Amino acid sequence: MNNQAQIMDKEKFLKWLDGEEAACLWEGPEGLMKYDMLVETINADEFAPDTPPVPTIKPGDKGFKCKACKETFSAYEWNLSTALYCGTSDVSPIETTSAGDAFFICPGCEKASNHRDLEVVE
Repeated sequence: MNNQAQIMDKEKFLKWLDGEEAACLWEGPEGLMKYDMLVETINADEFAPDTPPVPTIKPGDKGFKCKACKETFSAYEWNLSTALYCGTSDVSPIETTSAGDAFFICPGCEKASNHRDLEVVE
């Protein structure tokens, strides 16, 4: 089971769908059918976020410390955050020497940092 924080609380959303603010969505001859279909889809977790597992830094792994938020994250976390920001998986891995002039996005504070400004933590 995925224990990461959800983007949206399913129960709060379902309660909102039943409330007055959303009532206009269900007006008309097909309103109830649309409501039932949406509620069934939500309850089936069709909209549950697909979040990757959060890796942990194990003894012997290199971590990279952000100067802005002072948090340390694994190379995988930095690479993933940068790839998501750039919209592509074609980024220089933070742990390679060719990453010297590249920037990376902190997984914690989401600020851009130049590779040479990151502190390596072993």
